[in-house]
Amino acid sequence: MDAEHLLIDYAEAERAGGWSLRSALVRYAQPEPVRAGAVLELIRRLDAALAPHRSRIEKPGAGSLLDEQARRWTAEQFAADDAAVPLLGVAVEFDELADEFAAWALDITQQRPTDAVDRRCRRIGDLLDELGVPTESRDPSEWPRGRNARGV
Repeated sequence: MDAEHLLIDYAEAERAGGWSLRSALVRYAQPEPVRAGAVLELIRRLDAALAPHRSRIEKPGAGSLLDEQARRWTAEQFAADDAAVPLLGVAVEFDELADEFAAWALDITQQRPTDAVDRRCRRIGDLLDELGVPTESRDPSEWPRGRNARGV
């Protein structure tokens, strides 16, 4: 993981060649749309679970998970009972997958990281399930409504 980005930015942080997880995923979706969709669904699940913790993680100050020296994330930096810690553990899995995607996106003539994607998706899905992070609703009538919601 690049020491210059926060783990909570796992999907948007620039990696090799300027590729982020999301941008490399777009390239990966061309030959592997089903797998790319599975990764994207897991990203949305984790992002939704991290949302209530985001301001505390990102902003230094009283009650923040980010202190002056915290540009790398380790569980030791946080209280053991903090609900964000296991979610950041899942973000570590995504962060490692993002590096693999970026490496492939730089040179798409190399073999696609299919096995790594399948293995990590199973692991990430299992972790999110263990943490009780809900899956997305496929029924548009159950999607949240509001200013930034789809279908409005």
